Amino acid sequence: MLPWLKIAALILTIFPRFIANPLFWLVLLLIYKQYRRLNRLQMDMFGLEFTPVGKQVCQSALFGLAGGLVGSFLMVLVGVSLSRAGIIYVWPLAIFLLLFSPRFMCFAYAAGIISLVHLIFGFPQLEIPQLLGLVAVLHMVESLLIYLTGHLYPIPVITKNPAGQLIGGFNLQKFWPLPVVIMLTVVLDMPELTDDFIRMPQWWPLIRPQELGAAGQEVVYSLFLVTAALGYSDLALSSTPRQKAGRSAVYLALYSILLLLAAMGASYYAPLLPVAALFSPLGHELVIFLGRREESGKKALFTPPARGLMILAVVPGGLAAKYGLGAGEIILRLGAREVMSPADLALAPHQGPPWELVTLEPKDKGYRLKSTTIWESAGDWGIIPVPRDNGGPYVRMQREGPLLRFLRRLPRKK
Repeated sequence: MLPWLKIAALILTIFPRFIANPLFWLVLLLIYKQYRRLNRLQMDMFGLEFTPVGKQVCQSALFGLAGGLVGSFLMVLVGVSLSRAGIIYVWPLAIFLLLFSPRFMCFAYAAGIISLVHLIFGFPQLEIPQLLGLVAVLHMVESLLIYLTGHLYPIPVITKNPAGQLIGGFNLQKFWPLPVVIMLTVVLDMPELTDDFIRMPQWWPLIRPQELGAAGQEVVYSLFLVTAALGYSDLALSSTPRQKAGRSAVYLALYSILLLLAAMGASYYAPLLPVAALFSPLGHELVIFLGRREESGKKALFTPPARGLMILAVVPGGLAAKYGLGAGEIILRLGAREVMSPADLALAPHQGPPWELVTLEPKDKGYRLKSTTIWESAGDWGIIPVPRDNGGPYVRMQREGPLLRFLRRLPRKK
């Protein structure tokens, strides 16, 4: 068994140093800017923001710190070392790949490419299993964070389906700062074991280092703190944000487990190195493909109904929220007036209050009729409706990077 108490004591001694780490605060500032950009998008689309930026940043920081602790223990359990992981080459390549598509800004692609280049040309110098093990553990932590928080504060969007019809959905965007304790390997002349050393079991590490030391030497691991950043971006059209984030988390967790097993196997059996290197980007592409196939193969949840006005989102603190209306609910009637547009809802009936609000509430795989007594009128109910007019404004989801967009704008020879 691993001496978890001693390991935990070391990690908990090192981990609080994130407070004095400038990189952590820089990452947190970048996350703040991302959430502020998203809130400005909400203001441009709907004239309001659903969740304050400060609340989102604080939540991301708290969950990021918790994920960092989990990741620190996983790194030690697996035995990932950054000494020869080649991370210095991965960052620039990941930024370069961002020029082609935002989804390529992920270590899974850069690590796979760097590993294949090393196998073909012998450069740069790195240990492929260590690099892929790092990618696997980071994706494990990311899958956990997606499952716990990926569905929170979804951003309502109006977009178009392949048939050109306006539909509603939710843009899921999350960012987390991730301080994590990682190991470095150092080859020393046979040291004397003191209280500063922790003796590990014979089966550890799970990822076998290539640098084992010569006779009379021993590989010693030291711990230090680094700061990473994780992000999640998805679009929920045919499922709720909770369902979408849950499935994405499961797919990503399976991918990370398989990648970790491939890295472990490659550290003991060299012919598996190209297999593991190829699986890093291709497996991640499979995760994205499965998620998109589910969205394209099902009917969108938020489409204009034959009768009534469907709610895409409810503004916190608004009249609709006060009376318990929710996303997916279809407003049929207010008093004696049928509701087919926001204008119908804004005009209060001549008699009353109170008025009877009749809606269809989503339940299981269908709807149930619901009646609510409304005691006050309001010009703005605080809802984002699913539009009926296909000529209205909508958001076009961008999947291309800045380089491809630039090339598309270049004039073509006729």
